[in-house]
Amino acid sequence: MINFFKKMSITIFIMMISMVVMAQQTKKEIHFLADTVNVDEKNRIVEIGKEGEIPYYAFYCKCISPYDSIVSFTYYKKDSSLNIKDVIPDYNFMTWKDFSDIISKEGNHLSKVYLIYITEVLPGNKYKTNKVDLVVRRPPTVDYQIIKSPNN
Repeated sequence: MINFFKKMSITIFIMMISMVVMAQQTKKEIHFLADTVNVDEKNRIVEIGKEGEIPYYAFYCKCISPYDSIVSFTYYKKDSSLNIKDVIPDYNFMTWKDFSDIISKEGNHLSKVYLIYITEVLPGNKYKTNKVDLVVRRPPTVDYQIIKSPNN
């Protein structure tokens, strides 16, 4: 019986250590340049806008399972006005190909694995960088039932 408790104690101790180690791992950063100013509307891969008071970046890519909606990111508007610069930030910007591959690979867990920053090109050669979070889409809820008539 004492042997059992020793084994359980050791197992629990190892699990706690592994949880602490995993919690201390730093997230990798992704920087992406979203340019809607210099890119023709027909060639854009991203839409920048607001839904109510929530600003968003919507990429024309159905990259996340079940592949039925485009990929969107949001950010907190109150923080964004502080990030406007007159020169392009010195980040290692990721290509759309690499970014879309990571989105497809990580899916809805993307924001748990990576810190994502999108730098938006503004008119007048200005740049705004925002830390964004993936909008996780939940599967639709079926809140109805089809009742068949007894005659069928």
